[in-house]
Amino acid sequence: MKKYILSTIVALSFCFTTNAQIKFGAAASLIYDYTQPGVHGILSIDMGERYALFTDLGFHLPNAPFQNSNKVSIFALDLGLHYKVISIGEEGRLDGVAGIQLAQHNFDSDEENRFYPGITSGAFVMYPINDSMEAFVEVKGVIGGITQNYDFAGLSDPIAVLIKAGVFF
Repeated sequence: MKKYILSTIVALSFCFTTNAQIKFGAAASLIYDYTQPGVHGILSIDMGERYALFTDLGFHLPNAPFQNSNKVSIFALDLGLHYKVISIGEEGRLDGVAGIQLAQHNFDSDEENRFYPGITSGAFVMYPINDSMEAFVEVKGVIGGITQNYDFAGLSDPIAVLIKAGVFF
């Protein structure tokens, strides 16, 4: 399954490169509701003045979200469409973000690992540091996906807040 997802990402990257600017980035994140940190590799493909496609592969470090619960680590693949809402200065931007997420939850107990789909929406701010690097911050809500493993008393949280900060090279 992972091979097919990665092959699709690579194929889509080549499809959109004719008039696109491609950027690679790295970020650190926090699932705010559960204080679960993560690291991300990001591919950004600008498609014209207003739109950009973002692919984000993240790994959220093992954490036990509730007392006496199993530790869980999460791999998450996010595919998002960014729409440039406003420019900040000459080079910065504020984007609205919407996308889908596929998350794999890896439990430290004997439970089987599971895939969960989700949807995301939020805001993204990017501003250049120098000629070759841009800093960014993203805050988004996630329904499903990374939130599905937090099952306490038979209820899973409907939404989690993901805060991410990093740089594009």
